[in-house]
Amino acid sequence: MDPCDPAIGELIVAGDGRLLVAHAASGRDLPDGVLTRYDVFDADGRWSHELLVRCQADRDHDGLIWLDDGRVLLVRGLQLARLTASGNGGQVTDEADGAWAIEVICCRVTAEA
Repeated sequence: MDPCDPAIGELIVAGDGRLLVAHAASGRDLPDGVLTRYDVFDADGRWSHELLVRCQADRDHDGLIWLDDGRVLLVRGLQLARLTASGNGGQVTDEADGAWAIEVICCRVTAEA
């Protein structure tokens, strides 16, 4: 972990009161097929387990948006769109029309069998 990495990258409050926490190491040393990991805390604040999010996604470009009803949006190109929107030097280009198409896939979280 670099000394300047943020300790907390994302906090998600689930509808059942659980808290999902992405931290500086959430995206490091992940197995193939895993986009990211979260530490999950129960409604009383106790650590419960680690959640590995498995999906076909590009860790450098795609991102997740968690919805209140338990669904998750996998947004292809989300990281670049965020950089571009914030003015941090992201470039949105395409040979055909000057823009990347952003793909949104709606998913439901399920436990592995």
